[in-house]
Amino acid sequence: MTMINIYIENIAEGVTEDDILKTFSQYGKIASVNFIKDGNARRFAFVAMPIRDEAYSAIKNLNGKQLKGSSLKVKEADTQV
Repeated sequence: MTMINIYIENIAEGVTEDDILKTFSQYGKIASVNFIKDGNARRFAFVAMPIRDEAYSAIKNLNGKQLKGSSLKVKEADTQV
């Protein structure tokens, strides 16, 4: 099974890891959420979804979606190592 990793940026200050989980789980199973807060400057997250169709549905439907006042930028994460 190939995990689809999704990168989310432009996350508003009041958004929590639980908010990200609830938002993405509307589209399918979530394997993990990695929410990163770099001081007050950058707030971004990675969500891993095990089912390809669900992951791409989440990307399509959540890119540009407003969450607590910010328009999310959602795309498949670069998987280069």
